[in-house]
Amino acid sequence: MPVAPEEHHSFLQKYFRYYRLLPESEQSEFLRRVEQFRRFRDFHGRKGLKVDVTTEVFVSAFAIQLTFGLEQFMLPHFKTIVIYPDSFMVGHRVNRHIPRKGEVHQAGAVALSLKHLIEGEKAPYDGYNLGIHEFAHAMFIENTVWNREFHFFKPAQINRWRSRAHKALLEMRKGVPSLLRSYASSNSMEFFAVAAESFFERPVAFKDQLPELYDMKTELLQQDPASRLSDS
Repeated sequence: MPVAPEEHHSFLQKYFRYYRLLPESEQSEFLRRVEQFRRFRDFHGRKGLKVDVTTEVFVSAFAIQLTFGLEQFMLPHFKTIVIYPDSFMVGHRVNRHIPRKGEVHQAGAVALSLKHLIEGEKAPYDGYNLGIHEFAHAMFIENTVWNREFHFFKPAQINRWRSRAHKALLEMRKGVPSLLRSYASSNSMEFFAVAAESFFERPVAFKDQLPELYDMKTELLQQDPASRLSDS
């Protein structure tokens, strides 16, 4: 039996910081989007994990956090979400013997460790959040998939981001200190995802230290978390 929306509200109010900071009027819209998003997904538990409605709501909330400023938020290409209780192995990868906390597949699936999703939300200021990171990958890919949400980022906006992000990525590889953790320098997709983590978890520092990138991220996601924090 589905959990009542009021129970969704109580759960997110207690365990999801982004939701807790929203005005009540925006919380209603957030809940509506979470419900719509999760009902479109096929959730699968692995390693004995049984996925209940509360877990579906929790996982879906990360996707809605990222897309909340946009009209398009369903990420329809990613219909399958696989949830493991902890880190997991991915057999097709070159480094397949290294445990993974999350994985996004071009074919349309997202795999996540529930343990690390919870840990990321319990430490909301460290710039590491698995849910934001993996759904940022999904968002980055979704923008290029030919479907009803194709190019929800305007080409000029994403091109400006790519150009500036590439410059910052190269600077990091040369050893220039950055607010972003070093994994951002792996490639452009990882840079986008790591930047999304700091954008939401350390927005004031991000805006202060990387103002151009922050403004571009604000333009892409249509959100300004630094201003939201200063107004709260």
